[in-house]
Amino acid sequence: MIALEEEIEPALLIAPSRPLVVHSDLAVRAAVGAPAAAEALATWRREGARLIAPDLWAGEAVAALRRSVAQKVLTRAEGKGALARLFALGIESVPVDLPLARRAFDWAERLGQPRGQEAFYVALAERERTALWTANRRLALRAREAGAAWVRHLGEAAPS
Repeated sequence: MIALEEEIEPALLIAPSRPLVVHSDLAVRAAVGAPAAAEALATWRREGARLIAPDLWAGEAVAALRRSVAQKVLTRAEGKGALARLFALGIESVPVDLPLARRAFDWAERLGQPRGQEAFYVALAERERTALWTANRRLALRAREAGAAWVRHLGEAAPS
């Protein structure tokens, strides 16, 4: 098992200038300085990937940073700094429309999730025919078990 802090060589799994879906948890880790997440995003940008996420990603990311401040994992100043870095990551927000919401609804059911937030990322990657990268090992495992082979965990070794 590879820890998130260890260096990995992230694989694009896509051609340059094509989209790559990034989960909000990976973006938050990069914004707070987790080396593996920051390096993965930097590598993908360098290689020309268009980093995208459903537009709910920003709300989820802000909530995660706020929770870290409330739990005293981050100071208020660290949280505000991470917030600024979060929006400097270059992740493009993709508006949620009815077809995407319908696919997310279906994916939430397949993933056994009573709420559907994470399913939006899976559905967006499916629609864009690209990989979804997440720092959530459980999501990656459940998604692949449900047939979403395009969902990858940041801690995985790059596929050959």
